[in-house]
Amino acid sequence: MSMRLVELRDGKRRGATTLRGEMRIGRDAACDLACDYARVSRIHAVLRPRDDGRYTVYDAGSSNGTKLNGTPLGAEPVLLHEGDRLELADE
Repeated sequence: MSMRLVELRDGKRRGATTLRGEMRIGRDAACDLACDYARVSRIHAVLRPRDDGRYTVYDAGSSNGTKLNGTPLGAEPVLLHEGDRLELADE
């Protein structure tokens, strides 16, 4: 099963990425999914694959937080489901 991450900004689709292996999201250019938003930390969140092909996500100690479906995330990985909404720093 392949998963895709769709980027929305101001309610408009900005792009989509097929998830492959562990992927770091953040402002740093070395991140797998780099975004240029001031409130996003250099390494903000991490998407990690499981053996069954599904993904988990956790906050990587960001300054402005990560939410999954409106619920703040911590350092403990949480399983992603189709249609979930991931928010970085309220961006």
